Amino acid sequence: MKDTTIKFWDMDHTLIAIDSDVAWKRYLMELGLAPDNALEQADLYWDQYISGNLVINDFITFQLKEFKNKSNIDLEPLTQQFFEKFVKSQIYHQAFSIVRRSLSNGEKLCMITATNAVIAKPVADYFGFEHVIATMPEEKDGLYTGSIVGEYCGGKGKIPYIKAFCERFHSDLSQCYYYADSVADIVIMEAVGFPGPVNPMPELKMHAEKRGWDIQIFKNQ
Repeated sequence: MKDTTIKFWDMDHTLIAIDSDVAWKRYLMELGLAPDNALEQADLYWDQYISGNLVINDFITFQLKEFKNKSNIDLEPLTQQFFEKFVKSQIYHQAFSIVRRSLSNGEKLCMITATNAVIAKPVADYFGFEHVIATMPEEKDGLYTGSIVGEYCGGKGKIPYIKAFCERFHSDLSQCYYYADSVADIVIMEAVGFPGPVNPMPELKMHAEKRGWDIQIFKNQ
């Protein structure tokens, strides 16, 4: 019997007020670890993403360039410092309160994000998420290859991950909540029983209003 309610939370612009992939490149540029044009490239890929035209393989090569041939031991201090310097101050306090209350009530929650798992982990840990689904960087012999394992966890690519998670916990899409901000998330919101637009992009906002979905606005204070 499928009877478990699951609440899925997107990360960027939903739990935090920034795009973590773009901020990560800015951080690496400050350290002299990424080229000077990294932000221009990141903005280009962001435009592709929101228009539904992201060239995934190219983006992955770009985004994981600084991961290649490094170990998790090499990257963990960088990702933790990145969280402390760029991300922590950008957490939506309302989102944090809602997530913590849900966890205290024993609800089943999962953070799901297109951002790679290495960067996403400090955010998930801070919020207290036990379950995280993210784009998974590939490792061989203890070193990151610059590629990913499985499918990119973005846009409609999240749906197979959500379905698999539901099966694991004896649930289905009709019993799921999905909180997110992007036009790319419409396809997921249409698939779940309880869509939750948060700080929606204009296209998602218009769609949500037409469908009568409740919209939440979080402010970074």
